[in-house]
Amino acid sequence: MSFDFAIIGNTPKAALLACMLAKTHKKQVALIASPPNKLRPLHGFDISIAPITRPKTWKILKENIGQTIEFLNKSGIIKTYEHVDPLFFATNLKGQTALSHVQSMANAYGFSVEKQAHSEKYISAYKFPDAIRLLRRPFFASLNERLKKCNVQIISPKDIKIIYKKAQMHISSGKEKIIAKQVILVDDKALLNHLSNSNIENNFIKTQNSGFLIEPINKIKNPITYNLDNGITIHQRNDGAIDCLGECSVQILEQEIKETITKNKTVRLAGRTNFMSLKTLDGAPIFGKIARSKFISICNFNMSGFFQTPAIARILSDKANQLEKEYFLALAPKSKNYNRKNITEYSPIASLNGVKK
Repeated sequence: MSFDFAIIGNTPKAALLACMLAKTHKKQVALIASPPNKLRPLHGFDISIAPITRPKTWKILKENIGQTIEFLNKSGIIKTYEHVDPLFFATNLKGQTALSHVQSMANAYGFSVEKQAHSEKYISAYKFPDAIRLLRRPFFASLNERLKKCNVQIISPKDIKIIYKKAQMHISSGKEKIIAKQVILVDDKALLNHLSNSNIENNFIKTQNSGFLIEPINKIKNPITYNLDNGITIHQRNDGAIDCLGECSVQILEQEIKETITKNKTVRLAGRTNFMSLKTLDGAPIFGKIARSKFISICNFNMSGFFQTPAIARILSDKANQLEKEYFLALAPKSKNYNRKNITEYSPIASLNGVKK
């Protein structure tokens, strides 16, 4: 079987990109993915707001949120998103400075922002009313039907081998064998599995992540929070269960939970997870082919990356407008041709590791 694109990735963004390329842009698309275990703590969150400091990123995001929601409604079987009021906060100086800039940029591009009073936990904080959050579990539960509706071929990943021959990608996954014009790596696991060690080391910081799932408790004051000092995200679901995820050690995540949600409360741990993620040295996303790799790598688009998917689909289909062309060209991996100037985004990991930008 022959395809225009073979997408490798287990994230919602990988699935949505496959659907948009197939449904909107009439491409032949295969998605090589396996849905996550529904009992496992989440490995990520998707919200239509993020600690973005670059103006062009805000503009791209603003123009694509509505298109993302419209596509979800048209191609979906069940509702897979909700309106939320996330709280971003910081205490250290770098985090406060970044958050002040985030607030200014969000206001400039028409996003609602509400300044919060100081508390025991933070010095600077802003709430972003009426943001959109993807509900990952319902999204994955309806994924097979969604892919079928969009005419995407789903392939289960099993000992994937990819050979570049005669300007095409020859892919084998278990007993499945396909040919694709382009292979796109959309999540960190795909990049770690298919890029060379030198490509990883020259472009990314490997970061250990910890995640907890806490059994349902009474509603907490701020059900969705993001700490700019350490990159820890805490989400309480409608049933009261809490997903906690951090680019940090288990000990740091436990301390954050104690300070934020479990003070004077008895809670029970329902699940935990550890995994590796990739962060860029300048905090900005990567879009393009790294060094001599033949794969298109899409990485580090943060929690709002899901809502930039319509623009990504257009750039891959040669249907992008001028702003989108300029934006994604600047995200090309560092090389002799592209030096990634003026695209830096705030990154807690880069900040904590003392990386010079």
